[in-house]
Formats: sequence, structure tokens, C-alpha cells
Amino acid sequence: MKKSFSSRLPGLLITILLTVAVTLFMAILMRTKLLPGKLLLVAAGVFLLFVLSVCLLTWDMRKTGRMITGSVMTMGLLITLMVGTPYLTKAVNTLGNLTGVKVEVADVGVYVKNNSPVKDLSGLVGKNLGILDVLDRTNTDMALKDLQAEVGTLHTTGYDGLTELADGLLNEEVDAICSIMHFWICCPKQKVMRMSWIRSTRSTPRRPKV
Repeated sequence: MKKSFSSRLPGLLITILLTVAVTLFMAILMRTKLLPGKLLLVAAGVFLLFVLSVCLLTWDMRKTGRMITGSVMTMGLLITLMVGTPYLTKAVNTLGNLTGVKVEVADVGVYVKNNSPVKDLSGLVGKNLGILDVLDRTNTDMALKDLQAEVGTLHTTGYDGLTELADGLLNEEVDAICSIMHFWICCPKQKVMRMSWIRSTRSTPRRPKV
């Protein structure tokens, strides 16, 4: 019994090694999405037949000719996988850099005077909204896009800075303003309240690594 097991142990180890190598290679190949599903199934089937063939050839090391044939087939496939795997890994990283996106999140507040009839975002319809013309324009535009998607088109008035924006609201030149949290620095809290936060997201393609 021991002799029979010892003669089959090398073949078993070869089969396990080959199965692990093929599984890792197929996992990387699937990540690249270079092949459609049907071709992936065909590739998996071919690899499976190959592993089964090697398993049968190397099952008994006392059959020298079959053992040598199975070992040579195993070495050939392992070398092929070792050479091909780095290229597939590089392809995965390259595709990730080309198709990946960077998500930016910005929290922008909508402020009104304490005595304003506007109590929620829906009350902004037909109202005049003050925004920063230049400062933090990226975040402001992101927030406006999300806000208009929710309540419809808004009338806006641009201001050069936070102080001018605060004065515009306090002097009732606009009904509400859209601004970053630093607005509190320029406007007394007892006269203005934050009605809502708008959390906006923006996705931009990642630059490929050189």
C-alpha cells in the first residue's frame, strides 16, 4: 500500500501544482476582460483537459515513459504561464489606469435668511440664488447641477467673494445662496440659517501611470 501511494505521490503533487497555476492564470485572464465569456469557457475547458491528461500520465511514476511525457507537458505549460502572467498583469494595471475613475465629493450648503419664506429646496423654484463667480467654482457648479436636477432650472447671480455673497443675501438681492461652509465666517449666524447640504460627486478619468 505504501509503495503504491509513494509511486502516485509525485503525480498528485504535479497535478496540484498545475491546477493552482492554471487557476491563477484564468483568474487574471478574466480580470482583463480581453476575452468574451464563451472563449473563456473554451480556454477553461482546454486547460481542464490538459490537467486531466497530465494527471493520467503521471499517476504512476513506475510507468517511466508516461511519467516523462506528463512531466515535460507540465514544465512546458508552467513556463508558458510564467511568461504570460506578467504580461496579463501589466494589461490589467494598464486597463485600470485607462478606465478607472477618480470620484470627488463636495459638501455645499444652501443658506437663507432666518425670516425667509423658503423652507426647503423645493421653495427655490423661481427664486434667485446667489453663487460665487470665481472662488470654488468647481464645487459650486457640481452642487448647482445636482440642485437643478432636483428642483429644476434656477436663476443665479454671481458674486466675486464670500463677503459680497453674504451682503447679497443680507440685503435681499438674492433669496438664497449656495456656498461652501466657510460662508459662516462672513455672515452672522443669528441672521442666516443653513437650509440644506448638497453632497455632490464628480467622476474624472485617472491619468495612466507612465
